[in-house]
Amino acid sequence: MAHSGGCVDQAGGGTVKHKLGDCLRHYRVCKNLSLRKLEAETGISNAVISQYENGQHKPSFINVAKLAAALDFSLDDLAKDIGEVPR
Repeated sequence: MAHSGGCVDQAGGGTVKHKLGDCLRHYRVCKNLSLRKLEAETGISNAVISQYENGQHKPSFINVAKLAAALDFSLDDLAKDIGEVPR
């Protein structure tokens, strides 16, 4: 995997929704993709991706899978990064 954890400050609090958004932004920035490029790769509008990253909305499982494929991370790694699965 291109990314293996560490996308969220584990010391900081925050809801899962915000941690998920932080991770998505981290993965996107690491891949050097703009919101528009990610939109083109996933079919998810850049405005919606921005809302995910800002913790305003939670993506559906299907959209998380599309983002994972485009950003080259596993759903297992994402779950670990947001603290939903023990490391």
